[in-house]
Amino acid sequence: MRRGRRSELLLAITATVLALLAVEVGFRVKLWAENEKTFDRAFEGDSAGVAIPSSGTIWLGHLIRPSRNPAIVYELKPNLVVSFQNRRVTTNKQGFRGPLVVADSSAGFRILGLGNSFMFGWGVADGEEYLSLLGQKLGHAFPDTRWEIINTAVPGYNTVMELATLVEKGVAYEPKIVVIGFVANDLGLPAFIRAQEPVLTLRKSFLASFVQERFRRTPTGSDSPPPPAVLATQGLTVHPQPASGRGFETDPDRVPPRYRHLVGWPAYQRALEELQALQVKHHFAVVSVFLSETNGALKRQAMSLSDALGFHVVDIRPALRAYMREHGIPSYRGSPLAISATDNHPSALAHRITAEVLLEYLIEHDLLDVDAFGPAP
Repeated sequence: MRRGRRSELLLAITATVLALLAVEVGFRVKLWAENEKTFDRAFEGDSAGVAIPSSGTIWLGHLIRPSRNPAIVYELKPNLVVSFQNRRVTTNKQGFRGPLVVADSSAGFRILGLGNSFMFGWGVADGEEYLSLLGQKLGHAFPDTRWEIINTAVPGYNTVMELATLVEKGVAYEPKIVVIGFVANDLGLPAFIRAQEPVLTLRKSFLASFVQERFRRTPTGSDSPPPPAVLATQGLTVHPQPASGRGFETDPDRVPPRYRHLVGWPAYQRALEELQALQVKHHFAVVSVFLSETNGALKRQAMSLSDALGFHVVDIRPALRAYMREHGIPSYRGSPLAISATDNHPSALAHRITAEVLLEYLIEHDLLDVDAFGPAP
């Protein structure tokens, strides 16, 4: 009987070990596939970017190409007409989403957007992103003014990349207002830019790392602050992310050395200070839009910095929560305000609410007075 129990125990241990090994192999196979989609691997020697397939799934890598500016890293391809996230996405010949605005033409009242996937309109169709809706609302409310929207947002951009875009591409439009969107990932890099990890290494268990990161992760939607040590050094949390273009890499060991100066709180603060200097030099107003529902402590810290720099701060969350209370929605996740139950990017409804709040703020604070913005001194 004792021998039978030993055999059963040995069999159970063997089965458990084999199951764990199988899971470990699965993680390594997945990592190998993700390595194939890293920025360096996918765009190696290909300045035009990865060709868009005639059929099959389109991911962010198909929509972008490397930028000549190392601080911008990549940019949207111009003249796109694709179905992305099952929604129509087009770009103009300048590589921006939205109607073409010619920089050296006779300008109307120009509003330029700096942002990442939220402002770009991840998961919503052309014309449903909040800057487009703002332009439409301005046209209806003030038909005698020519309103021009330049949306330079690109999924994955952090604040340093956004400011580099403003310097290289945006100031030439002489905008009256620059809207900069904030999400908690503005201090990190898209996961597909991460350094490739050795799949065959025996020095690391990817299963064990996954479990450890799960226990370490700040819950989505929580206002719990990131660990103090992390906030003190980088202002961000560390968590595993997919190489899908939606996740953001914050682990310094996985950020390639040439990009490390683009991430962390010091880089974020320097970028906003540069934006303040450009505001003075080019005589535009800065409006910081806070749409993110996550990482409350970091969001509050970023809002305080924007306020200290003299920017206009617009927090969309109260309006979203008011909508949720009015319609009996207990949680943002999986609600009509998100594009899906597994993706918290704002839906067309959330974009519409954002546009309404932004328009009310611009009117209330007299930021739409054309005469108030003359040429830079």
